[in-house]
Amino acid sequence: MSNNILYFIVGHKWMTLGVAALSILAPTSYLLSDFHHPPPKNIYTLPPVQSAPESNTPRATMTEEVYLFTSFRSEGDGLHFADSENGLYWTDLKQVYLAPRVGGQKLRDPYILHGPDGVYHMVWTTSYNDYGIGYANSRDLVNWSEQRFLPVMASVPGTTNCWAPEIYYNQKTSEYVITWSSATSIGSGSGKYDRIYYSTTRDFLNFSSPMILFDAGQETIDATIIEHNGRYYMAHSGPDGIKLAQSFSLVGPYASMNVTVAPSSSRTLLGSTFAKVGDEYILYYIENNSGRCKARKTRDFSSWTDCTNEIQPVSGQTQGVVLKAPRSVVERLVSAAQYN
Repeated sequence: MSNNILYFIVGHKWMTLGVAALSILAPTSYLLSDFHHPPPKNIYTLPPVQSAPESNTPRATMTEEVYLFTSFRSEGDGLHFADSENGLYWTDLKQVYLAPRVGGQKLRDPYILHGPDGVYHMVWTTSYNDYGIGYANSRDLVNWSEQRFLPVMASVPGTTNCWAPEIYYNQKTSEYVITWSSATSIGSGSGKYDRIYYSTTRDFLNFSSPMILFDAGQETIDATIIEHNGRYYMAHSGPDGIKLAQSFSLVGPYASMNVTVAPSSSRTLLGSTFAKVGDEYILYYIENNSGRCKARKTRDFSSWTDCTNEIQPVSGQTQGVVLKAPRSVVERLVSAAQYN
């Protein structure tokens, strides 16, 4: 690599950008407010990629929705789904709906958001040590667009990983917010550890500079966010289990709460995702040592109850996201699995 050119991959093609265009300030210490104002500048632009083809399935006239739970198998073979009528008992659809083609050729931690544009947007972990994440979109969860590698941390010194990305829509700013965890050289004087970062986009072509969303002062990974009564709650994994932080804004700043959702003596509880079931919020997570999918529930985000005995996850369920989709979309997923 020369002093003024940075190479990265989009899809299967090498592209170049001037390092100056990707540089951001890298101070040695931070306040959360430092990363909230002013709005970040764009650092890179990806070429347009043709969206996924329109589905032949007519638009659903029913309002009924079904729960879906994404996952992967092994080291990251691709996108898997399980479905559920009640958000508790799950059925494996036994199909890989998208195999990885970008970055480190893995598809782990698949997170899907149904955007206001009517498109399902998915991000995922492409490798244990990439400086970017994977992205694709679909209109029906069966037919997917060309995959892209988003080099979201290419400008941050010493980045060693981009793990467990998630995507949200900020209605106040009409932007998509992508979050993930990365360990970098920033703040290495106090130890190099994972923090939660974020970037924003309106079109998945132009992305803002990465900014720290949450720094707990120790290893923090697998953050997931949900809004409840005007507050945003972030569950995150660390050395002592799964804890909570809260904010009045999706993009922070987040303050740690004195709440432990699921305690652990080591970093063994991973892959949290929220599911709204009735008037309760269920947090699914993976016990890394056993590989078992467990759950805890709450109504107020202060008191949590173990409800693992109330759920029936599929065998091999790994980190993903619980979302709702129209029954017609889920039926198409089931048909595609049966056809193959």
